[in-house]
Amino acid sequence: MLTWVLGEVIITDCPGAIASTAPNTLTLAFCATPLLHPACRRHPARRRYADAGRAADALTDAGRTAGTAAGKAASHADDAADLARSATRISENLAQEAAQRTLPLGFRNADEFAQFGARLKQGLQNAGYGDVQAAFRGSSVTGVSFKTGAPFDVGRVSDFDLALASSTLLQRAKELGIGLRGGGTRTVPLKDKHLKMLGLLDLQQELNEMAGRPVTFMIYESIESIAQRGPYIIVR
Repeated sequence: MLTWVLGEVIITDCPGAIASTAPNTLTLAFCATPLLHPACRRHPARRRYADAGRAADALTDAGRTAGTAAGKAASHADDAADLARSATRISENLAQEAAQRTLPLGFRNADEFAQFGARLKQGLQNAGYGDVQAAFRGSSVTGVSFKTGAPFDVGRVSDFDLALASSTLLQRAKELGIGLRGGGTRTVPLKDKHLKMLGLLDLQQELNEMAGRPVTFMIYESIESIAQRGPYIIVR
C-alpha cells in the first residue's frame, strides 16, 4: 500500500522501509529501525517488533549480568585457593618448627626449663605419683593457640598445657569420677576441684607462680596417647 504525502511516497505496509522522493521520482531507503507512517503505528507487527526488541535487550542484560557474576565467582575462587595455599604453607612451617623445638615457648633458657621440670617431678613424687612422665603440649610447643590460631603470648599471657602420662594416675582419676575423653585414654582438662581430689592443687598453684602464667593439667594413659594428639616436649 502506497500513500502520497506532500509529494513524497511513504510505504505504510513495510515497517522496515521508507520511500522518499521528489515529484515524479521514487527512491527507496531501508533503515535498521522501522520508521512507520502514523497510520501503521497500531499495526500488530509493530508490537511484535517492540516485544522482540525488549526480549533481546533483556537477554543481553542477563548475559552481561551472568558474565559479571561468573567473573566475580572466578576471582573469589582464585582468592580462596591462594588463602588455602598460604594457610597450608603456614601450617607446614609451624609443624616443622614444633618438631624441632626442644625448649617450650615461655622459658628464657634451658636452665629455667630444667628448674620448672625438677619442681614438677618433685611435686608429683610427693603426691604419690612417681611414675608420671610429664610433657608440654599446646601453644608453648606449636607456637599458636589451637582454638584461635593466635601466636603464643601475643596480646595475652598464654598458659602451659601439661600432659601427665601415667596409667596409675589415670586409674585414680577414673575412680574419683573425673570425666574422660579419647575412649578413656585421657581426662578432661583438670579443674581445681579435680586437682584437690588428686592432691595436686598446691603443686599447680606453685607452678603458676613459678612460671608467671596459668599451668593446666590433663592426665593421659601413656606417652603414646600424648603423641597421637600432636607435637609435645618431654620434661626431662
